[in-house]
Amino acid sequence: LSSDPAMIITNAVAISSALLSITVFAKNNNNNNLINKNTIKKHCGYSGLVLLSLLSSYNLHTNDICDIVSILGSIGCGTALIAYASPLCVMRNVIKYKSTSALSFGLSSTLTIQAATWFCYAWFVTDDIYVWIPCLMGFGAGLVQLSLFAIY
Repeated sequence: LSSDPAMIITNAVAISSALLSITVFAKNNNNNNLINKNTIKKHCGYSGLVLLSLLSSYNLHTNDICDIVSILGSIGCGTALIAYASPLCVMRNVIKYKSTSALSFGLSSTLTIQAATWFCYAWFVTDDIYVWIPCLMGFGAGLVQLSLFAIY
């Protein structure tokens, strides 16, 4: 759908690094109280099934490229929002125990910076609503995560 090689390469690297980070986290997770490895596998499986059902429920052989871009853009928005907000799942534990040991400062700060840079790119360069909306929300989620580090 895009002939811009920078977008294709950037997204390929992002998908690869996300899969690598999930794999490394699942393999090296020593604190089984926070998250179970089987839970990660189940969520990845469910996410794959949802994505497959969404893609198969829509006829991608349509001649209207705007419909295809709209469907794929909506799926991308949802996926990006889940990825940006996923560290907020432990927010209840952080507040309850008044400790940020369940959060990774490196991950939170990197997600915040990544969301801000992608938002700027989408807003100023491409004006792509499917990129800047989830990135703006991801930036807000990142600020919430970083504020938890400041408070606790």
